[in-house]
Amino acid sequence: MAKEIDRSKEIDMTDSKKAISLGLYDIDSVIKYYFDNVIQPTVGGQDGKAPVPIIYASPEKWKSISKGGFLRDSKGKIQLPAIAYQRTSMENSIIGTKVDVNNPLVQSYQRAYSSKNKYDNFSRLNSRAPIREFTNIVIPDYVKLTYECIIWADYIAQLNLIIEDINYSANQYWGNDRLKFLSKISSFATSLVSESGEDRASKATFTVEMNGYIIPNNIQKSLSNFMPKENKFTTEEMEAVSSIKTSFEELTFKFGQIELEIQNLELEKAKLREELISVKANESKTIAGITTKYGDGTLDPETGVFISK
Repeated sequence: MAKEIDRSKEIDMTDSKKAISLGLYDIDSVIKYYFDNVIQPTVGGQDGKAPVPIIYASPEKWKSISKGGFLRDSKGKIQLPAIAYQRTSMENSIIGTKVDVNNPLVQSYQRAYSSKNKYDNFSRLNSRAPIREFTNIVIPDYVKLTYECIIWADYIAQLNLIIEDINYSANQYWGNDRLKFLSKISSFATSLVSESGEDRASKATFTVEMNGYIIPNNIQKSLSNFMPKENKFTTEEMEAVSSIKTSFEELTFKFGQIELEIQNLELEKAKLREELISVKANESKTIAGITTKYGDGTLDPETGVFISK
């Protein structure tokens, strides 16, 4: 069996010019991813719990299932337990704005920094200009998708366990790390299916309604027309820009030196203020001692003579 590809994981935004598309195949893959990696339905047996296989049925396979009632492998053997699903309808949603092929709504934005778009000291010292990276986003086409699903199991007890696992995830956002869509399950219908002979199984059917969106590939092909226009500066213009940049860097350095000197002067000023406080305290202490000993009066600092009042 060929390995299934999850295209939702292939969406990459690291190229300098990248157009993102999202189709029905991507949304179909999201359901299988969610079944396999989040819901993870299992049934118990003699060898412990075993995962329930999930397949997306092609139109031919779905027709065979509808006619025979069972999911069979290439040898005609019934596969139990199993889950099969198929997209049966798509409706236009009233949410959002319909994509206009002739005049799509596109938003182009430039990425700030990345592994290719660096702005560091090494780049500045070597006058290396960063690579400009743009990503185009087009307003998507919102749709409502319907999926018919069938569960088969050997016994009703196994069928109940699978239904419980799936119902626990009903009315939630199904998807992976990149894509998530609101999915609703209204009800489950159970029955016993059998053919002439020994083939019989417990069966349940349910419908998944998913609110999704589509970004057609043909819309993306024309997004290059919406890229910002780039003009290359002349040598004289680049020299003028470089001169201004150099002047700003020199002024920034000088301002830094002045600020450093100011900080040093502030420290020196604070130190002198502390010394002044200490001198004034010593003066007050000395005057208090003289007053206590000689009383109030006047001291001649030249002769040392104290005249009492």
